[in-house]
Amino acid sequence: MAITFTGLKLKGELGRFGKTEYSDIFGILPMPDEKVLSGCYWGNILVWDAGLITLEVFRSMRKTCHDGPIVQMFYEEEELWTVSMDGHIRVWWYEKIDQADPPDDDRVVLLDPSYDFYTPGTMLMSIEKRYPHDDGDRFFMDRLLWLQDGNGGIWLIDLNTEDEPRPSEQLYRCHAGEVRDIANCSFGPYFASLGEGGRLFIYNYLERKRLYEHCFPAKGTCLLWPSLEVVKTGDIILAGFDDGQVRVVLINLSEEENIKMTITQAIKPHNRPVTAMSVNPTGTILVTGGQDKTIFIFKLDIDEYSDDFLVPIGYIDSPDIVTCITWHFLKRCRGSGWLSTRAYDASGGPEDVQPYTGISFLLDLEPKMNLFKTYKAQIRRDIKIKEIQERKAKKIS
Repeated sequence: MAITFTGLKLKGELGRFGKTEYSDIFGILPMPDEKVLSGCYWGNILVWDAGLITLEVFRSMRKTCHDGPIVQMFYEEEELWTVSMDGHIRVWWYEKIDQADPPDDDRVVLLDPSYDFYTPGTMLMSIEKRYPHDDGDRFFMDRLLWLQDGNGGIWLIDLNTEDEPRPSEQLYRCHAGEVRDIANCSFGPYFASLGEGGRLFIYNYLERKRLYEHCFPAKGTCLLWPSLEVVKTGDIILAGFDDGQVRVVLINLSEEENIKMTITQAIKPHNRPVTAMSVNPTGTILVTGGQDKTIFIFKLDIDEYSDDFLVPIGYIDSPDIVTCITWHFLKRCRGSGWLSTRAYDASGGPEDVQPYTGISFLLDLEPKMNLFKTYKAQIRRDIKIKEIQERKAKKIS
C-alpha cells in the first residue's frame, strides 16, 4: 500500500526474472508473508520475494511440476494446490518450499506432490466450488467442484483426499474456442457447426439436442452443406481447414441414435487456411478461396459410384486473401475490392478439366479486379486542416 494525498492506494511492483527464462504467467498466489507464488509456461512453481525469483520448484529427478502451464493456485492448511492445463490437480506440502534454503548457484527445490488428481483428455482452465460453505471447513477437502475444460466442456470433479474420489463426470460439451462456421441441412431440422478446435457437431435444433461429434486433426475454418439440388441424398458435408485441406464428409442421419460418419475424400487445394467455399447454382462447380491468395475450382462428381466427389480443374491467383465467394462469379477480397472472373474459358465448359493443366493446375484466365477508394479519411483531414487555419486566423486577429 502507498500513502498518497488522496488516501491509501495499491502500489505495483515489477517482477524481474533474473537468470530464469522469461515466461507468460497465468496463475499467481500472494502468500501472507508477502511472498508470491506463480506458475510458468513450462509447468514449474516459481517463488517470488521482493520482486525477484528466489526459488523454482521441481519434482524429483528435476521433472517439471506439471507438463503444462499452471493456471490456478490455492493454499489451505499448509497445502498448496496447483491446477494445470495438463489435466492434473496436484497438492504440495508448502512448508518444505517455504523453509528451503538451496545454494545460491542452484536455487531449486525438489518436491513430489502429496496427491495427484487427473482427468484424462482435459485442459484445465479454471475450477470453482460447487457449494458455498461458511462452516470454516477446508476449502477443497470432501468437495465436488466445477471444472472448466479448455478443450470444450464443463466437468464435475471430486477432490477428496480422505476417501477414494469418484470418477470425474462431464456435464456439458461444446466447441473449444471460436465457432468458425455453421451450415444448415436442407431436408430436416439439423445443422452442423465447425469449431476452431477442429470439432464438427451435428444438432437437431427442434429437439435442442446434439446428435453427433467428430474431431478432425486440423483447425476448422469454413463449412458447406450442399442442398438436395446438388446432392440428392443430402448426406455430404464439405469442411475447410487451416491446413489448406477440404474434407468431404459422408454423414448418415437416418438413425439419430446411431449416426455414422465417413471421410470419403481429403484434398489440399491451398497452402494456407481455406477461407471460403461456394457451389454454383447448377450444382456442378465448387470454388474455394484461401489465405494463400488463390482460388481453386473443382468439378462436382455426384455419381454415387464415384470415389472422388471433388475433381480438380485448376486455380487462379488473387491479388488478396479471399473472404467470400458468390455467383456470377465474384470473389470478395480482404482489401477494398472484388475480383470477377469466369470459371472456364473458350476451350471448355465449366465441367471440363482443361487439357493444359497436366503439369500445373494454373488456369489461363484473366480475372478483372475492381478496387474501391475511400475519401472519408481525406474529408476528415480537410476538416481538421480547416479548424487549424481558423484557430490561427483567430489568434492573428
